[in-house]
Amino acid sequence: MVPEILVLGTAISSRVLKTSEGVAARNPGALVVVAVPEVETWKFADSGYEVLAQGEEQLPFASVEMDRLIGERDFREIVLPVGVPRGSLMGAARWVWTTPDQSWLLDGSVVRLRARSAIAAALVLVTVLGWWPLSLLQRLSYAADGLGVVLGGLVARCRPRQAARGAGGNVCHVIPSLGTGGTQRQVVEYLRRSGPGQPVHLIALFDSNDRFLRELEHSGIEPVILARGCRTSRLGRAAVRFLPNTTALI
Repeated sequence: MVPEILVLGTAISSRVLKTSEGVAARNPGALVVVAVPEVETWKFADSGYEVLAQGEEQLPFASVEMDRLIGERDFREIVLPVGVPRGSLMGAARWVWTTPDQSWLLDGSVVRLRARSAIAAALVLVTVLGWWPLSLLQRLSYAADGLGVVLGGLVARCRPRQAARGAGGNVCHVIPSLGTGGTQRQVVEYLRRSGPGQPVHLIALFDSNDRFLRELEHSGIEPVILARGCRTSRLGRAAVRFLPNTTALI
């Protein structure tokens, strides 16, 4: 039987991919499985690894869903990449500490840990020193983003308005992106099932990924993407992460 090793998406996707490559290189006969939130699965589509969607935006540590996965697959080892965290790892620390029968590996850029106590302590440390300051920065940026939207609205009011074209009653759908997510799936299915000849208007704020773009194009729907190309530079990615609405307005 081919041994299976599970790599959890506890860090940003680039770090998880690098860790997965290292795990595959050190275990040439093993099957590497990557578990990430649903919104991150598109980033691993061409990785060559088996990708499992666990949770929508965050991994559900110590949940019934995760326990079922561990029980069904019988992984030889579970690897937790350490880098820029995607969220709090307190739940992961409790999960590691309360699961003594499982083999664990914390894989960092300069250190690897296998002792459960050391792994749990390291995850708590990453949360306190990494995620908490990042989370505070995000909250402050969201406040600044809201101010930017208010100022943008005031500027828009000063601009001359154009008369609406066409018949009234049209509806415009606005979503953050066309990437993987429950909101996107519902909007796309609704638009695809709209009656023929019905005017369809869809605006996506960012081009974070094109998970549903091809489905829309096959249905004859051409969405408008406002902040196109922001993900191609570090400055653009930072703007989308910390000031998403202001970036879309600009």
